[in-house]
Amino acid sequence: MLNYVWMALMAISVLVAAGKDLQSKLTDKYREKQEIPIQFVMAEPAAAGKAVAATLHMPVADFNQLYAQNLSGDTLRCAVQVFMLDENRGRMTLATAGEGVPEFWKVIAKAQGHPAEMRAEVRLIPGSGQASFRIEKTGFEKLAAITEAAFNFAKIAVMDIALPLIGIMALWLGIMKIAEQAGIIRLLAAAIAPITRRLFPEVPTDHPAMGAMVLNIAANWLGLSNAATPFGLKAMEELQTLNPKKDTATNAMVMFLGINTASITLIPATIIGLRVAMKSANPAEIIGTTIFASVCATITAVIAVKLLGKLPVFRKDDPSLSSEA
Repeated sequence: MLNYVWMALMAISVLVAAGKDLQSKLTDKYREKQEIPIQFVMAEPAAAGKAVAATLHMPVADFNQLYAQNLSGDTLRCAVQVFMLDENRGRMTLATAGEGVPEFWKVIAKAQGHPAEMRAEVRLIPGSGQASFRIEKTGFEKLAAITEAAFNFAKIAVMDIALPLIGIMALWLGIMKIAEQAGIIRLLAAAIAPITRRLFPEVPTDHPAMGAMVLNIAANWLGLSNAATPFGLKAMEELQTLNPKKDTATNAMVMFLGINTASITLIPATIIGLRVAMKSANPAEIIGTTIFASVCATITAVIAVKLLGKLPVFRKDDPSLSSEA
């Protein structure tokens, strides 16, 4: 289900980005189609086939009106490089890291696909010191940003999270497997057996379902989810043998599902692994809060099952009561 949610969010993001980019093109947001008047102060006379350092001058009022901005001051002054194609035409590059470069021109440079410099075609008006420029074609800025972000986060997910997590999980699961083989899980199961008998009064103490549920709960306590899953499936299968109404879950099934979902966790190996992968200063500090949160969730689940099970709306479908009737 979560995959579909992510897919829908990605599709919405792409559609919104494409719509925004299309709107920018239709409204000529970056003024790609306009000749923009400016003034050049060149360090030396322009000559065909030669790059010349120059200072671009543009009245702030004209800039604000052209791009719907709100800059202060009288005149923009930005250092540029102009490569002359012939006596009157050339290509201008404006380094966005330069002093006095407006943010909007930095945005244009990014939309052109090279954030370090804004590029434009220049036309000099001979003998006047006046000139004009037309910015080079921009791309689909927001669509490109989303694509770049998607690849960057995919790289982070694999290289910075998933691969380190495999090693950490292998270590923890190995330790837990040793604990399982050493009989620690069975000791825990024996320790909590008096509680489980009260939680599942309709299940006989010597029934195989009881053993599978206890082993499942104990494995979850130790964060041994891989070992807990087969015990959980076996427990449900055995509980179904006690169910007189096969198409309706019994109270024991609902209680087991609630406890299994809330699941008290003493060693949250997966979260610790993620925190290690994200370079947490103290990855294990989550243990205390995890125990507190999972205990509260489990108590809530048990109380909810006990209380809701007494309501008439649920009692009328209770398989055990139906069989008695």
